[in-house]
Amino acid sequence: VYDAGSFNRASRQVHVAQPALSVQIAHLEEELKVTLFERHANGVLPTLAGRRFYEICQRITGDISAAKAEMAAFSDSVSGKLTVGLPPSACRTVLGEFLPQYAERYPNVEIVIHEAFSGRLTQWVLDGTVDFAIASRPEKDDGLSYRLIHSEPLVLAGNSPEFGGMLAPVDLRSIRSLKLIAPLPAHEVSRSALKHLEDIGIRIERIMYLDGYAATIEMLRKSDWSTVTAWSVVYSELENGSIKIHPLVGTDLSYHLCLVQSRGASLSPAGQLFVDMMQRAFIDYTARYSRMVSAYTV
Repeated sequence: VYDAGSFNRASRQVHVAQPALSVQIAHLEEELKVTLFERHANGVLPTLAGRRFYEICQRITGDISAAKAEMAAFSDSVSGKLTVGLPPSACRTVLGEFLPQYAERYPNVEIVIHEAFSGRLTQWVLDGTVDFAIASRPEKDDGLSYRLIHSEPLVLAGNSPEFGGMLAPVDLRSIRSLKLIAPLPAHEVSRSALKHLEDIGIRIERIMYLDGYAATIEMLRKSDWSTVTAWSVVYSELENGSIKIHPLVGTDLSYHLCLVQSRGASLSPAGQLFVDMMQRAFIDYTARYSRMVSAYTV
């Protein structure tokens, strides 16, 4: 609920009925004797107590994953070759946060990382190029299994003066026209963003499909074109200020990353540890992003 910003979005992500989820949160608030969320027309906002409780829970969850990894380090079974497919959002953010530690802890694991957008990653899972991938949910999942491991809101990124300063919120419905850079239509973000823009009647002045992270970033830096993307994709640009990032209001557009495997496949011990450490790194990055947004909006 905290990450999704609404009970409806959270219930869809965790596959629990919205009334049941609301009751669970109400029982938790009663047990803790605090209000965790303020309800409003577009969803919920965490209270001060809610933000603090979330931080505590995330730390506990991360500690549990770390404990599992530490115990696994005592086992000689953590070895072999691990071939993983990752999207640019993960390679640009969390990979550098946990991979050096992973490699040091498990020196008997040979690591191979392939980077691509989600459509190609899922194909690599199907043809055996990678053991598993971290990718958005495939449009067609024949022969695949998937499990949600991370969700985050989409943002508007670009240097058009129309949208205001860094981290100024933007309501897409207020935009008169847009020159849009998008991944190929097979990508989840491209499909959901274009459908949403069509639904709310945004006039896309021009659209350019770029199937590559580096080309997209260079276009954003040096032009007035914009893109709708996951915040993790442009987090480095947020830190260095080269591209303005704008949280979106009035929409529930989100980016979901799943563990994608061939149906019936299971993770090796090395693979499970890799996924656990990546999830913890995503939690840390999410908290860092939330603090940065709060600092700009206070």
